[in-house]
Amino acid sequence: PLSVFNGMVSYLEFIPLHKWLSRGVIGMSLMHGMLFVVKWHRDPDVKLWDKMVVNRANFVGVVISMLFCFMLIISVRRMRHKWYRLFYLSHQLINLCFVVLMPFHARPTVTFPFLTINVLLMVVYCLNKTWKARRVSVIEKIETYENRFVIVTLPCVCDGFVSPGSHVRVSPYARYDLRYWLLPSHPYTVATYSTGEVKLIIKKTRFRIDETQTYTICGPIANASIDRLVQGGGRLGHVILIAGGSGISFILPIYCYLLNNNAATTTEGMISFK
Repeated sequence: PLSVFNGMVSYLEFIPLHKWLSRGVIGMSLMHGMLFVVKWHRDPDVKLWDKMVVNRANFVGVVISMLFCFMLIISVRRMRHKWYRLFYLSHQLINLCFVVLMPFHARPTVTFPFLTINVLLMVVYCLNKTWKARRVSVIEKIETYENRFVIVTLPCVCDGFVSPGSHVRVSPYARYDLRYWLLPSHPYTVATYSTGEVKLIIKKTRFRIDETQTYTICGPIANASIDRLVQGGGRLGHVILIAGGSGISFILPIYCYLLNNNAATTTEGMISFK
């Protein structure tokens, strides 16, 4: 997430491209495999077992196809929401298997540029997961509003200005822990835009932040769309901001920024904790 494009474009803006590009790759890969199966099945001089199992390169392709089928099933919205940790774990492992196994399946070889480019992308991914990620302790934790929300204060790991609309990713695991790489971190919108500390307004879920534990925090990661809006150099007109519950984390720093910097003609905010 902390790529060289930070401030110009957010990694969140690449999610639709990621989803549709992945669907296209998986769809074409499965179609490729099914057409070969039909071809071999209709050829009386070919044994399907020999082509799909005995032939090692083709068997690798069968394994890749089975992994893709599982990914399609676990990626269905209802399945993904219900077993998100399983979805994320399988996502990471299947992605690694695809990169490693494809050169053994493809003919002619695709070591260059396929394997080379993917290894470079994985190196960038690893750098993004470690660059400016720090292990921190909770400064303060305040229970609020009928015990449904907590306000958590963490040290800010960046040296500069925290732009409004930014978020951090919080993981209970250290960077040297394998679970840090295989299990999802938790994104939280930063409720302030000052430096030194990061305040989070969190709705209580199964993931609880404990004052006695340390966490790996990655970010703050700027929201490129909000940056272009509030720091575009021009003066905005009438701005209305509405949020409910923990959504206050998103609009509060934007509201304060517009108010303190006189960046809007008029600014109104509506906040509800219903």
